[in-house]
Amino acid sequence: MSRQSEKLPAELTATGEATAATESASQSEEAAAAAEKAAAEKAAAAAAAEKAAAEKAAAAADKKAADAKTAAEQKKAAKAEEAQAAAVKAATNVPSDAMLQRIENNAAAQVNAGPRVTIFLTPQSKEDKRVEVIINGHSWKIKKGEWVSVPQDVATVLRQSEKVLEENERLKGDLMVFN
Repeated sequence: MSRQSEKLPAELTATGEATAATESASQSEEAAAAAEKAAAEKAAAAAAAEKAAAEKAAAAADKKAADAKTAAEQKKAAKAEEAQAAAVKAATNVPSDAMLQRIENNAAAQVNAGPRVTIFLTPQSKEDKRVEVIINGHSWKIKKGEWVSVPQDVATVLRQSEKVLEENERLKGDLMVFN
């Protein structure tokens, strides 16, 4: 370098120009590095968000599958309970109320359809006006002190009842009381 260049400020000399260029290049490299770093961070954030969204979707799919499995298990359990109830009902062979009512009505119809007889029941007191006979859940109320037409089976039940009452009266005299 010449003496004149020594007197010039550093900005004007070639060395000063090189320094400025170097500083400018260094700043450009730093800016580029910072931009790369920001881009990398942005990419990492996007990847993390994508991963979180994928995990959320997987969790939702797992929940849906678990709910479907639970619903299927509940449906299977309900079917098993129904099958068990049907098996118990079949095993015990318990008739329904409607079936029992039909049986009673059929029994009463059969008794009423059978032969009839005319009977006379003597009242034991003025308040003793009727007697009730029940056969298979169906009842007949029969007036005392009048001739009444009743099914043969009702008359049979009344005769048996009289025999039981007579036997009870006879046994009352034979009872011994122990103190």
